[in-house]
Amino acid sequence: PTVTSTQTLTPSDYARTVMNEYYQDINQRNYQEAYHLWGSDFQNTHSYSDFVNGYAHTRHDDLTINSLTPQGNGTISTDITIQATEDATSGSGTVISIYHGTYTVGEENGAWKILSGNFQKIG
Repeated sequence: PTVTSTQTLTPSDYARTVMNEYYQDINQRNYQEAYHLWGSDFQNTHSYSDFVNGYAHTRHDDLTINSLTPQGNGTISTDITIQATEDATSGSGTVISIYHGTYTVGEENGAWKILSGNFQKIG
């Protein structure tokens, strides 16, 4: 017998998928794919080399999605916490830093993209 899935993904499902893919790409140092998950506004104002340089001291990011909130315009606000393993500023070993922030994820030209993000280091 043939089984057909009738499950349709919600905007929140797409947002969760984009965020998970993004941090998987970062952790695998697949920066080109991660950069392409950003929308055109970000790419027009942040060069690829600056983007990569922003992760120069990152060894690994552990993503926690705290909440996904649908917005009236069809986008999803994602509240996340990142536990980042980073090179220590002393030059030897690593440190753990905690970041909290939000990303806005939405459709752009038929694909789900990260449209904006705002983060603060909290620990």
